Amino acid sequence: MKNTQQTEMHRDAAETGDLQALLAQVGTALDQFLRFEHADPVRTSHEWRPRLDTALPLQGIGIEQVTDELITYLIPNGSPVAKPGFTSFITTGGTTASTLASTAASIAAPQRYLLTAFNFLEELSLGWLASMCSIGHLQGVYSSGGSVANLLALGAARQHAFEKVG
Repeated sequence: MKNTQQTEMHRDAAETGDLQALLAQVGTALDQFLRFEHADPVRTSHEWRPRLDTALPLQGIGIEQVTDELITYLIPNGSPVAKPGFTSFITTGGTTASTLASTAASIAAPQRYLLTAFNFLEELSLGWLASMCSIGHLQGVYSSGGSVANLLALGAARQHAFEKVG
């Protein structure tokens, strides 16, 4: 059945420059966030959620407005996990070094399929981890969380079972 109601979408050019100025603005907001002087986002969700809960936009708002929304609505209403002394979860927030590295990698090496310095260091660090854990020649991958880890484990278990059967 053909959808007779078509929505005309505008094609906005993706912004790929001016990173230094834009990251400086976001960095200032993140430094402010890490002082943990802001209100708990659960308590203030009635203020920020309506600003974000909008219909699918028909055209982009531009990088300046995206940056402003990050600074105004998203960053100040982030998670307290990174706050020193916060113990509700085993995971913690990113450090300055990991933030810089992941930002650089997301732009300079967004895929794992090619030979890049980023991918080389990831593989090297996996070897270091294997050495620290005394697991010898075995290899692995980093995963983003439970669902991905479970999927990887299922794939590895299936491969192991097939290798045993032959």
